[in-house]
Amino acid sequence: MKTQTIIFTLFLAILGLGVSMFSPGDAHAFRVIEAMPTDGTYCEGMPVRCDADATITRWFVHTVPYWVNQDAAVDAADPDPNLNQADIISAVRASYQTWQDVPFSFIKFDYQGTTTARIAADGINTTLFYNPALDTAACVGWFGLPGGTLGVTILTEDLPLGEIVDADVVIDSGDDWEWSTACTDLDLQTTLTHEYGHSVGIHHTEVDTGVAATQPSMYALYFCDPGTASGRSLEADDEAALQCLYPEQPTVVLMDQTGSMSAGSRMADAQASADSFVLEMADNLMAVTAFADWSGCSPARDGYELIEDWTDVAADLQVAVAGTSPCGSTPLWESACCAIGKARELEPGNVLIFTDTEENASDAVCSSDCPAGYCGCISPADVGSRVAGADVAVYVIDITDYAGTLASVWTSMPLEEKSPNNDNDRPECLQKPVNADGEALMGLARVSGGLYCSAFNPKDLEQARIAVLRHMGRFGRDRQNPPTCRPKLPIDDVQVYAPDGKPVSAYIGKRVELVGSITVPAKTFDLTTHYIEDCTGGIQVSVRNPDSVKPGDRVRVLGWVQDFLGELRLTKVEDIRREGSGAPLQAPIVDPSILLQYEMVGKLARVKGYVVTDVFNHRFLLGRSPKDEQSAVTVLIDPDTGIDPGGIKAGQEYVITGIVSKRGAANELKPRGKDDLVWMPGPKVQVLSAREARAEALR
Repeated sequence: MKTQTIIFTLFLAILGLGVSMFSPGDAHAFRVIEAMPTDGTYCEGMPVRCDADATITRWFVHTVPYWVNQDAAVDAADPDPNLNQADIISAVRASYQTWQDVPFSFIKFDYQGTTTARIAADGINTTLFYNPALDTAACVGWFGLPGGTLGVTILTEDLPLGEIVDADVVIDSGDDWEWSTACTDLDLQTTLTHEYGHSVGIHHTEVDTGVAATQPSMYALYFCDPGTASGRSLEADDEAALQCLYPEQPTVVLMDQTGSMSAGSRMADAQASADSFVLEMADNLMAVTAFADWSGCSPARDGYELIEDWTDVAADLQVAVAGTSPCGSTPLWESACCAIGKARELEPGNVLIFTDTEENASDAVCSSDCPAGYCGCISPADVGSRVAGADVAVYVIDITDYAGTLASVWTSMPLEEKSPNNDNDRPECLQKPVNADGEALMGLARVSGGLYCSAFNPKDLEQARIAVLRHMGRFGRDRQNPPTCRPKLPIDDVQVYAPDGKPVSAYIGKRVELVGSITVPAKTFDLTTHYIEDCTGGIQVSVRNPDSVKPGDRVRVLGWVQDFLGELRLTKVEDIRREGSGAPLQAPIVDPSILLQYEMVGKLARVKGYVVTDVFNHRFLLGRSPKDEQSAVTVLIDPDTGIDPGGIKAGQEYVITGIVSKRGAANELKPRGKDDLVWMPGPKVQVLSAREARAEALR
């Protein structure tokens, strides 16, 4: 369900927002934009810290397309025609490039030309000058006078995940503009640099240096330093915001170049898909590797080959992808292990595997290209043990039963299917393994926080590539622990599962001390169960005196790690000590399929979705759509919570909060009480802020 959220973002010359100074403990003063709580129209977004327990508004695609309205210069001509269309386009492109050039972050922008589009949730990210006869959208009604509001960024977001799907930037035509560093009139590039910061999810900074040369571009008030137009450049505070929202995601592309890949167009189409992936991720550090058994190949190849080491040069990566050719049999697991070891060099990172299956010839004979400590994997369990201790997400595109030719299908595919802009039209990859190797690869993706996609035809292959890119974009930021996250023993290190869902923690049977915040009230599920969560993960805790602590309390727990019915928990607790109190955790909204990942076990989660099945045996499925069973999560209504499941019916839409627990090899979401289930009945109500209502009344 898409939410149209119009964020009113001020960039003022005279009037200002109340700006609070940041505390001395903050490393940076930037703030990001929190996703809106419900569908509707808003003229202001809530600023939050980047590491807040909140759903944050940002792009999930890696390359954001943008346009300039074809009449921008005409609309800007009143009262002082200092700009022509070429100037405006140059200022737009330079401003976007400024954000793209931020080091250690990854987002790209692609100029698409001019457009007739103006303000609309149409997926056309347009820059335009205000025309009162044409631009009647909310939040721009007070444009048209000199000074005051200079620019507004209007965002359309997808509510469940906070994904930006449209960003239009409107500049006030009532002011005198120029594209110049003289600062005699308002500098367009300075203003656009600020507004494009909003368009990627950055709110106003809370720092005021008082000096134009060092003022962050995301400061709420306009400033322009004659001769340099300082607002055009970014300061450390601005760059830190982008680095937090869009961190680099080093990725190893692992290409299967075994004999069966020569069937039909498999190899050519896998290379074309990998090549498209490389182009999309070219500004990011990447490596290309391959696997093929040495036997029968000329020249001889061993089980793993590093074709291109870490680089962001697209041409070199493309040459490496094109250099793979079918030969030999498949050392699947040792090659996957080696690729994981390669990705660990720059973790957190990703591995993307293009492969067919059921030919595994892993024999623990590894090449010198394999990173030390990762040779010797001959089974899925071996790979699972390597990925369990790595901050590496594994992505798989499985083309075992693939047939067809990519070029003819891709060139004829409608644009909206290649790059759709709403949740209902967006392609999702198939997750249908055809053999045991495929099942094991899907488990490997799930345990690592990645994604498994199977492709049976060219359209499946392209949809898989798009789904992988979106998944990487969605979780790149979420996988970065905040800088303040420094637990002595991270809960995530204790809560470890194999690809088949079995607990494989090195701490099973050991006495450990964990620190975290209580997330479940006493006696919710039974008389002894609590859950605690730190910045890395969560875990079940069984205590004898559960009434001594409450949600939000920070506690130190000493106990023994045990596998209980497939879920790891801390039991035989010798001491639970309250170290402080705080507000109960508020989990950001996530997609139902995310809760299927084993790394979510023990965490508090909030998910929006549709009831797929009626309640049976206290359980029902919650999916992205009323008929989506493939990526749906099981919701368990524990009778001890007192929740009445009688009103829950298939087809209803809910936002459900709860603890992710585990039952055998499957995850379940357990609401803690009736307040954790919020029914979303009927059409959404448009919500207007007081200022927007005033603007509507004046129109």
